[in-house]
Amino acid sequence: MALSKIQAESMNLADTYAFSGTVSGSGMDLLSTITASADDEIDFTGLFTSAYRDYELIGSNIHTSGDGVSVGLRVFVGGSIKSDSHYRYSRLRNYSGDATARGSAELTDTEFAQFGGRSMGNATGEHSNFRMIIYNPLGTDNFKTIESITTQVDAGTDSWNMLMSGHYKNGVTALTGIRFFVASGNIATGIFKLYGRK
Repeated sequence: MALSKIQAESMNLADTYAFSGTVSGSGMDLLSTITASADDEIDFTGLFTSAYRDYELIGSNIHTSGDGVSVGLRVFVGGSIKSDSHYRYSRLRNYSGDATARGSAELTDTEFAQFGGRSMGNATGEHSNFRMIIYNPLGTDNFKTIESITTQVDAGTDSWNMLMSGHYKNGVTALTGIRFFVASGNIATGIFKLYGRK
């Protein structure tokens, strides 16, 4: 079949288009979608492969059953979850209840605290959204680094913006997965999508 090229000026972007087959060129491939439904934990395991160097995870419309709770992140190494005190991270945040931007840091935490949302409420309208990058989880010459940007409406209906980055420093063994969790209650609803980045 001969290749037909569509000129950009010939397309009306106000119209609706339906595409079939595979659309390539985005640089990201969707690997897994998890829809939360009163889950204690959300795990992505067995998806880090040599097909991709980096990964992006998007959390959308995340709600918790508990009030005033945060969504943390832990890593899997060799198929086992790591809750040891080898998580280091820094966080910058500002929110509508305080005009001053503030920072915090942790040298020996047992998780990447608040990477998926902080002081989350369980009332109508209160939720979090985030975009997270996991850099080279299969590399064996580096500490595993994760970066996250989170926006949310908290338990006081304040708007938050948080920029976080950190690394897991107990060796340079490849990661085999990640886990989202809350300290109390559960992740009531939300969509989690993991992409491989080329």
